[in-house]
Amino acid sequence: MNSNVTLTSFKFSDLFSLEPINNPRPKEGHPFSFYSKVINNEIEGSTGRGIYFFAEKITGHWRLVYVGIRAGTDKNGFHQERIKKHLVTDTFRLINIGPKGGKEAAGFGYRTKKEIKKNDLPEILAGVLFHGRTYKPENLTCDMKLIELIQENPYWWSWRFKAIEGCAKPSEWKDYEEFNPTGIETSGKRFSYVCHNWDYFRDDANITEEKFDENYKFY
Repeated sequence: MNSNVTLTSFKFSDLFSLEPINNPRPKEGHPFSFYSKVINNEIEGSTGRGIYFFAEKITGHWRLVYVGIRAGTDKNGFHQERIKKHLVTDTFRLINIGPKGGKEAAGFGYRTKKEIKKNDLPEILAGVLFHGRTYKPENLTCDMKLIELIQENPYWWSWRFKAIEGCAKPSEWKDYEEFNPTGIETSGKRFSYVCHNWDYFRDDANITEEKFDENYKFY
């Protein structure tokens, strides 16, 4: 069996474009100040099942960030289905725009048995960050700047509410639109990564196609 594998690499600008958000609504304000769009969906060998990964060097040297498995068989490329979501959760600066114009920001998951009201969000957020699977103090080696920003603005963030045991469906919840209960749910490790590198990501000067081309490679 031949163990040699030829990898195809891409720059950010081979796959995506960035656009600033003009006059954002409050829940799309800082730090979600940029849209990410897929610009190339016809890349040979990028569809179907396979393994993808990407590396970055925002700290000065190249390192592997993520290895993923693409299990789907649809016609969309790996970057459209997977990489664009990683960029949203791994930077906390981008909002993904889907092919039909839908917008998704990085958010947090929460399971509930009861109707949620808007004033419950600060307490829920604290529970998710400090007692749930998203935040693990031992994984964070930075200051708390991103976490403090999140706590200070609990209504900015997306939520992937999971209703259980007969809870009302999201469309029936009071103040449903206020919750912005959509988006791409982050994981503990991804959240730790972006917290650790928040000094870099929070600078608008680093959120450009040129900077992404310089500091990211996708395979």
